[in-house]
Amino acid sequence: MKNIKALIGNDFKNIFRDEILKIMFFIPFVMIIILHFGLPWLVSALPLIADYQFLIITMICLVIASFPAFLFSFVMLDEKDEGIFVMYRVLPVSVTRFFMYRLGFLMVFSWFFSLLVLVTSGPSGMHLWQKAAASVLFAMLPPVITLLSVTFARNKVEGVTIMKLSNFLLFLPVAAFFIPQGWKFVFGVIPPFWTYMIMETVNDHLFFSLTLVAGICVHLVTISLLFRLFLKKV
Repeated sequence: MKNIKALIGNDFKNIFRDEILKIMFFIPFVMIIILHFGLPWLVSALPLIADYQFLIITMICLVIASFPAFLFSFVMLDEKDEGIFVMYRVLPVSVTRFFMYRLGFLMVFSWFFSLLVLVTSGPSGMHLWQKAAASVLFAMLPPVITLLSVTFARNKVEGVTIMKLSNFLLFLPVAAFFIPQGWKFVFGVIPPFWTYMIMETVNDHLFFSLTLVAGICVHLVTISLLFRLFLKKV
């Protein structure tokens, strides 16, 4: 455990050593403030979007929750460029365990940011336990983005390209809410779809719980497949 803490501490040193990454670390807090004060004003100015507040909140929350993924992706791509991944084989802990701890730490940060968004700007009538539970789904997306980037990108330039493409996946499920009801679950293979769904079902506790379970399962399968591919490639 001490070794893991030391390695994670080193990750934060790498993040705060880079001025751009340091700024990126604080951007989520700025976005949370803008959402808190800006969304009510937007709804009052454009009443037609009132029924789609949950979509707006979910989209922005997914972006905010993804920022830790961008930070850790850049750190890991630096390590990949410098050949440090090979050195991890001589760590006093297994490579698998180390990266699982790293992804877990990433999820904790994303969960915190997501919960902060939902507490300050979440839909009215959403209970605290629902906000905490929904934040779990928000927090499970950053490992997917990070694993996609560090597995398939050979350098930072390719990593940025993959991250931009992953942003497309954040917004693609929105289309599911503008097509016939029976077809929306076609988007269920895309992990963020279940995050949008859970935000739509806050008033139905049973459906909310079922959506949470389904979303966790889809995210776990996706993370597991990407993690195995990551270990094979690096």
